[in-house]
Amino acid sequence: MNPPSYQQIRMTPDEKEFMQTVYDLRLKNLWFPGLLVSLVNAVIVFFALYFFAAFILDIGVAAQKTVLNTNNIFTWLWQHKLFMILVLDVILLWLHYYFKVLPFKHDAETGMKQKISFMVTEKEYFPVTGQYFVWFLGKPKHYEIDEETYLNCREGGPIYYEQALYSKHIFCLNDHETVKLFTFGTRNNGYGYNGQS
Repeated sequence: MNPPSYQQIRMTPDEKEFMQTVYDLRLKNLWFPGLLVSLVNAVIVFFALYFFAAFILDIGVAAQKTVLNTNNIFTWLWQHKLFMILVLDVILLWLHYYFKVLPFKHDAETGMKQKISFMVTEKEYFPVTGQYFVWFLGKPKHYEIDEETYLNCREGGPIYYEQALYSKHIFCLNDHETVKLFTFGTRNNGYGYNGQS
């Protein structure tokens, strides 16, 4: 079954600039905090795989009631653990770049977005803060919306928004959460951003 085709439209210059800004900031973030996080993840993955492989080999050897000298394999891995961890680090860093950073560059270059509908599963209003939130089917988090949209939508009904083709960024919804670890402001009524870098 083919995915549904949506109407594709061009991004505004401000939206293209926003996508390029997100790409630039995430790329800058990739080297120091991203490298550190992927290094920690690589160490965890290496030791988990190392001990899991040792456990599986021990079970296999015990089941066959034979003697298998696995010390050579694990000695080589242990002696070359720094190299293995660095290889895992580069792989994790590349995967993060390919799936989390590069799509914003593709969106900025193509300048296309699509109009799609989301099924509203729940609506909530917080009178103390004056905020309106909705949850969409298939999306794990809530999205803040304006009062007019909140009043016009209903639970179980559709809401139409524009989404970038590659990064799947939904325009006008929680744009300030798109760039983690950065505070450069939020978008102003869905067009452009109004903060400092």
